[in-house]
Amino acid sequence: MNKSIFRAEIYPIIKGILLTFFIMLSLAAVGAAAAYFAAIPAKYYHSIGAICLVLSLFFGGFAAARTGFDKGWLKGLTVGFFSALIALLFSLETAPSAANIISGSAYFIISGTIGGICGIK
Repeated sequence: MNKSIFRAEIYPIIKGILLTFFIMLSLAAVGAAAAYFAAIPAKYYHSIGAICLVLSLFFGGFAAARTGFDKGWLKGLTVGFFSALIALLFSLETAPSAANIISGSAYFIISGTIGGICGIK
C-alpha cells in the first residue's frame, strides 16, 4: 500500500475511531461519577449517555477531518459508521432490538459527520 494513501485516507479514520472510544470511556467515567456523587435521578441516565456519545463522536469526526487532507465530512461519516459497527459487535450479546440499532447508528453517523464537517480545514 502506498504510504501517502495510508497517511491521507486510513490513518485519520483510525485516529478518529480510537479518539472516539477514548473520549467515550472518559466521559462515561465522569458521567458515572457525577451521577453517583451528585445523586442524579435515574431518569437522566439515558440523556447523560446520549450526550457523552454525541460529544465523543463529534470530536472523533473532527479529529479525523483535521488529520486528513480533504473530504472531512466523509472521514467523519466513516468514523461514525465504523464506531457504530464496533459498538454493535460489542452489544450483540445483549440482543438489541432493531429500533435501538437504528437509533444508535443514527447517533453515531450523524454526530461523526457533523464533527467531520466542522473539522474541515
